[in-house]
Amino acid sequence: MFTVRSILACLREQILFRPHQAGERTRTNIAQAEARRAAAQAELSLAHAEAKRAQATYRQVIGDEPGNLTGGKVPVKMLPANIDKALAIAAKQHPALLAKRHLAEGAMFNVAVSEGKLLPTVKGAIGIGRGERVSAIDAMAFDGSATEQKAGIELKVPIYQGGKAAAEVRRSKEAAFD
Repeated sequence: MFTVRSILACLREQILFRPHQAGERTRTNIAQAEARRAAAQAELSLAHAEAKRAQATYRQVIGDEPGNLTGGKVPVKMLPANIDKALAIAAKQHPALLAKRHLAEGAMFNVAVSEGKLLPTVKGAIGIGRGERVSAIDAMAFDGSATEQKAGIELKVPIYQGGKAAAEVRRSKEAAFD
């Protein structure tokens, strides 16, 4: 509030007490100075009102008039030693940066998935089954049951995909690096 009052005093002096020298000030300059003075007065009134509101809130919450209040003390032991350590902690722990990092990892995973569609695939299966024999020859088996065993391997090599897989790779790379 001290600076607002000093600005008001300076503006008042400029407007009222200095004589107008020929050609030095125009009506526009004077009107602009008066407008700045009015804005400073409004700011001062707002600061006074805010101080009274804060006092009323204090009185309502605490139950006593505010006395000679001082600001809280900064917990120096909890602060990083220097700005570099503070920035390092922020880079590791800030939620927005963590979210961006996870989004980038997900985008890179999408690139790898779409690139995988260009590669050959191999599938294998093994199965064992036991069941009843139904033919006469099979009925000669000791217990009337049969065991069946199967194994298979499937290899798929993409030869022509019409550009679909390559377009997906380009799309996912563009999304990842934007």
